[in-house]
Amino acid sequence: MFQHAVGPLLRRTLAALAAACPLLAPAQDLSWSGFGTVGYAQSNRAAAYERFIDEGGSFNRDSLFGLQADVRFNTQWSATLQVRAAPALDHESRWQLHPTWAFVAWRPSDDWLVRAGRLRVPLFLHSETLDVGVTHDLARLPTEMYSISPTSDVDGLYLTKTWARSGGELSADAYLGRFDTTGRIWSRDGVPGSVPPGPVYFDINAELRGAVITWRESGRLWRAGLHIGRTQRNGGEPFPVTYPFVQVDPSGLGYYQVDPSLPGPGVPTITRLRNDIFTLSA
Repeated sequence: MFQHAVGPLLRRTLAALAAACPLLAPAQDLSWSGFGTVGYAQSNRAAAYERFIDEGGSFNRDSLFGLQADVRFNTQWSATLQVRAAPALDHESRWQLHPTWAFVAWRPSDDWLVRAGRLRVPLFLHSETLDVGVTHDLARLPTEMYSISPTSDVDGLYLTKTWARSGGELSADAYLGRFDTTGRIWSRDGVPGSVPPGPVYFDINAELRGAVITWRESGRLWRAGLHIGRTQRNGGEPFPVTYPFVQVDPSGLGYYQVDPSLPGPGVPTITRLRNDIFTLSA
């Protein structure tokens, strides 16, 4: 089963693009491309790793398919749309058709580029090709690293300036945007009457802004970036900070207060998570 997901900001961007296209000029060039990966993964453990990898084996972890359209209206204006079919973030067996890129680009000169819409943030060295597995040597990029940031995509504004230098190219990127996505945690035992065992999903809103400097030359790339993220649950539901231990017997017998309704000092919470990420890549 497929699920289609388009955020409100992206819908407004696509609507603005549809309205602007007739004003720009008939398209001078339209190109299509596609990509796909069929991957099967199996482990020797009953417990699932990265949602799908266990002793039963699965195609879901590494398989995906994508289609991209690039439209050039003139020397300054263009647009890109990329959709990807892959396992949904909010369901264990459903697949989702999801727009990963959807932006309008304006290039006033050869060394300036302004883009608006949905874009992939150059967070880590392989973030821009995260969904095309054949572009890197690893079987899969480490989730433990790439999940540090609440999202790799933003719906917003992206500015790029480039300088041609002898032996290479220097570029500076700045971006600002937000993104609605789904968080997932696994509860082994759950909380009776409150949280069922198994996967727990919650909708989150992430705000991300940052700046990146990149040096490219033949066969080499260096990148440094500063990214500032703010994440909160949709609806303002707080995140628990810790679960205090409540001792009920001098021998040390007690329990962890996992719900404010249980007797105890209370569960400390915060309404927003802050991620400040500084990266150096080569």
